Amino acid sequence: MKTELKARIDSLKGEIDAADPSERNLLVEKLEQAVLTLESLGGRAPGWAKSLVDEMVEDQFDNMPI
Repeated sequence: MKTELKARIDSLKGEIDAADPSERNLLVEKLEQAVLTLESLGGRAPGWAKSLVDEMVEDQFDNMPI
């Protein structure tokens, strides 16, 4: 299972890099799910994946009204 998740995460990197902005958020959400699942199984997600997910979360807070 961990091997498949790591492969999916690597695959998503290429998809995210090639995606237009309207598709990017959906793909990053899929990446977040894969990262969380991998970590829940005791695996380690690549640093670039965690950074990208963290960036998305920060962007959501930046756009939140006060």
